[in-house]
Amino acid sequence: MTTTTRDILVMGLPEAGKTTFIAALWHTVSSKEVDAILQMEYLQPSRDHLNEIAKRWRECVAVQRTIQGKERSVTMNLRTSDGARRFQVTLPDTSGEAFQRIFENRKWAASFEGLVNRSDALMFFVHPNSLVSPVRIDNVVEELVSIADGINVAGVEPPSGMPEQAVHWEASRAAAQSKILDLLQLVVQAKGSRPLKIVIVVSAWDLAENENLQPDNWIEKHAPLVWQFLNAHNKTRPFCVFGVSAQGRDYGNHAEMLRDYIKPSERISVMQGDRRSSDITAPVLWAVE
Repeated sequence: MTTTTRDILVMGLPEAGKTTFIAALWHTVSSKEVDAILQMEYLQPSRDHLNEIAKRWRECVAVQRTIQGKERSVTMNLRTSDGARRFQVTLPDTSGEAFQRIFENRKWAASFEGLVNRSDALMFFVHPNSLVSPVRIDNVVEELVSIADGINVAGVEPPSGMPEQAVHWEASRAAAQSKILDLLQLVVQAKGSRPLKIVIVVSAWDLAENENLQPDNWIEKHAPLVWQFLNAHNKTRPFCVFGVSAQGRDYGNHAEMLRDYIKPSERISVMQGDRRSSDITAPVLWAVE
């Protein structure tokens, strides 16, 4: 049976959950604790990094963030549960700071350009805490006018929380949504006419699910510019949005409860549309199909 080679470009701002996802993915396919749609076909020679981060994940210890300059790629040999298809999947474990620098400096290294050119799919991670919900100007214009008038009146102190002097704007101060959109645009433009599937992963989904929204609706609400961009390119760049809680819950308050799981893979939660499962391989299968 032929093995299909797939390169997935993994991106996201700092602390977006990229490494934690890879750790949980490796544990799931190597342990075979749950009926995942993708399973490990055979072990690859180099897996020390994967085993190290998966061990920390099982012990409910925060997976160490990838340090800029020490990025690496990991490879997994996978097959579908029915054995009909086989994939060799390569995912780069790149630091979020590297993507922050790409946005701020408007350039990327030749090595990263090579990753972009080789990639068949893009998996972009978004953490709920990184996004500030947009506010329409027409809903707050009266309040803004009132604040401006108050500042212009002699002897009136600026409202609490407002700086007395203007803060110099820098690229690092841009909204997370702007950074995400810009990075997506850069990759899409670099790919040109070559095919690219896009998977948006809303990580730490347990922090977002109390809004009772499906993952795609959550992105539409909290990152409308990103949502518009994805839909504008949907015919040539098909996309799918998943909500993924790779840890299960926050380790700080729930570590002991999470350690009680006999099968750690079962603490994973994955949402696609209105369907929930513990199968963290689902976003990967969608990307490689």
